[in-house]
Amino acid sequence: MYIEIVCNPPPDFWKKIQLNDKYGNPITFDYSINDEVIKLSPTTLRYTKVLCDIVSMFDTKAIKSVAEIGVGYGGQCRLIRNWLPNVHYTLIDL
Repeated sequence: MYIEIVCNPPPDFWKKIQLNDKYGNPITFDYSINDEVIKLSPTTLRYTKVLCDIVSMFDTKAIKSVAEIGVGYGGQCRLIRNWLPNVHYTLIDL
């Protein structure tokens, strides 16, 4: 389950992540995170897991650009740009 392996971001980060779910009217569920109940869609939770993978596997100060193929509504981009605001981001989709 993603929630069990998501990194431990700064306290206000979950509120920023929840903003992804303002778009498209997704179904959200209650998740218990650090003794707090957070409403998130499963898609946003998966995007958060991917962000945490990037942060844990790479030197984020060395990342200058990201190319995302198959972007959907852009939720992954939004989260990565929130964490790494100076990264040049290229979106590729049909």
